[in-house]
Amino acid sequence: YDIASCLVGSEMCIRDSRLTDSDPHKQGNRVAILSFGADRQVVYKPRDVRIDEALSGAHLAPDAQGPRQSLLEMAGADAMTYRFLPRQQANVDYGYVQFLPHSDAQDHVIDATDAPRVFGDLGRAIGALMLAGASDLHHENIMVSGGRFYFTDLEFALSPQAIGYAMQLLSRQPCLLYTSPSPRDKRQS
Repeated sequence: YDIASCLVGSEMCIRDSRLTDSDPHKQGNRVAILSFGADRQVVYKPRDVRIDEALSGAHLAPDAQGPRQSLLEMAGADAMTYRFLPRQQANVDYGYVQFLPHSDAQDHVIDATDAPRVFGDLGRAIGALMLAGASDLHHENIMVSGGRFYFTDLEFALSPQAIGYAMQLLSRQPCLLYTSPSPRDKRQS
């Protein structure tokens, strides 16, 4: 499977790579930026990226049941999704992620006309991620690229406890969520 054609849109050879100063994963392995030239880059993560893809992935490949959507797509925050390519070799999980440029000041500028949409997406995304048990949402795990917010390092979400809590909330009947008596009930007592 060609990483470049999946994530940067064309077949190319790796021209350069650099290790980042990110948190070490699995015995000190670090995230690397792979460059394919012409400002086309991919992020290599030495850990399983399937949870990240399930939560914030864009254009997920269909499975046996048909088309799939990430949690952020279901929450209506499609503009905050990006591409993932999960891999496993010899029982070792790793993955490739679409590179999002975020070092220019212009990446952090949000146009006033776009602000309601951008911050509406951010609110929907944070709500959905909190429901999914994402507990590592801090300034180092939120990037701004092209005036949009993106979440990274979501591997601590979807824990069994978070899934159990979400299932408990989703299984409740609407009448059980609000127990204050109605004005009609007050008149009858």
